[in-house]
Amino acid sequence: SAQLEQANSEAANMQSSLALAMQGASEAESLRSQISSLRASATAERENCAREVHAARATLEAHRLAVQEQQRLEARVRTLERELNDREAEVKAQLAEAEERHAKETAEFKSRVEAADRSLETNRRQWRERETALSRELEEAQTRVVELSGDASANQARTEEAVRKY
Repeated sequence: SAQLEQANSEAANMQSSLALAMQGASEAESLRSQISSLRASATAERENCAREVHAARATLEAHRLAVQEQQRLEARVRTLERELNDREAEVKAQLAEAEERHAKETAEFKSRVEAADRSLETNRRQWRERETALSRELEEAQTRVVELSGDASANQARTEEAVRKY
C-alpha cells in the first residue's frame, strides 16, 4: 500500500506535470501565435516605415533640387542685375557724351548762324550804301546829262547861228 500510494502520488505528480506540460504547450502555442502575429505586424510596420522613408527621401531630393534651382536662379538674377547696372552706367555715359556733343554742335551752329546773320547784315548795309552811292551817281549823271543837254543845245544854237552868219 505504501507503494501504491507512492505510485498514486507519482501518477498524480505526473498527471499534474502532464497538465502543466499541456498547459505550457498550450501557452507556448499561444505565445507562438502571438509571436507570429507580432512578426507579421512588425514586418508590415517595417514595410510601411520603408515606404514612408522612401517617400521622405523623394520629397527631400525634390526639395534639394528646388533649392538648387532657386540658388541658380538667384545667381542668374544677380548676374542680370549687375549687367543691367553696367548697361545703365554705360547708357548714362553715352547719353552724357551725346548731350555734351549736342551742346557743342548747338553752340557751333548758333555761332555760325550769328556769324551768318552778321555777314548778312554787313552785306545788306554794303548793298544799301552801294545803292545810295549808285543813286547819287545816277542823279549826278542825270544832272550832268541835263547840263550837257543844255550845253549841247546852246552849242547847237551857237553853231546854227554861226553857220547862218557865214
